Amino acid sequence: MRNNNYFRLIISKGNNGFMNMAIDEAIAISCRKKLSPPALRLYTWNPPCISIGYFQDIKEVNIQECKRQKIDIVRRLTGGKAVLHNKEITYSIISPVDNSIFPRDVKGAYKKVANGLLLGLKNMGISAEIAEDRAKELHRFSCFLNTSFYEITVKGKKLIGSAQKRWKDIFLQHGSIIISSPYLDAHRLFTEKYNTRRWNYNRLP
Repeated sequence: MRNNNYFRLIISKGNNGFMNMAIDEAIAISCRKKLSPPALRLYTWNPPCISIGYFQDIKEVNIQECKRQKIDIVRRLTGGKAVLHNKEITYSIISPVDNSIFPRDVKGAYKKVANGLLLGLKNMGISAEIAEDRAKELHRFSCFLNTSFYEITVKGKKLIGSAQKRWKDIFLQHGSIIISSPYLDAHRLFTEKYNTRRWNYNRLP
């Protein structure tokens, strides 16, 4: 069935990271059971939170410093690298794989979402580009030090990073959209191997 292109729009108030991830998981479960339509959810984070990719090691986060700065730590269902959610809007898209809106393959779905984001930015007067390839220099921990397929950049810096999780019948895609200056002490939130100031300055000011 490819005719399930009706989407539910959910705009959530700022929740803590644990609630945000629980809501996305609940929507995904409901969609898998065919109890709810595909969904686009927009939300913010309160308090600020670091989300780490599904397969990342929690030891790469400076837990004590996060506690001191009152920043939560949560693990996403999606893959990818660490994201500090502070002055941004997060989107989540939950949809059956056979949705007629999206190609069935992973890259095709990424590209479809990226084109929509690019159009929205254009309507806001923001000149952005879609990354057509993965960055040659990969950094192990930070999402915004890497650019991957069909992520959104402005003047060579990543503006919107995305990650996806696929089950047999549905997919969940997360995206982080920066709306203001980055958190200037972000480098302190990671263990010594990763606490470089470059983490801060690769995100858009």
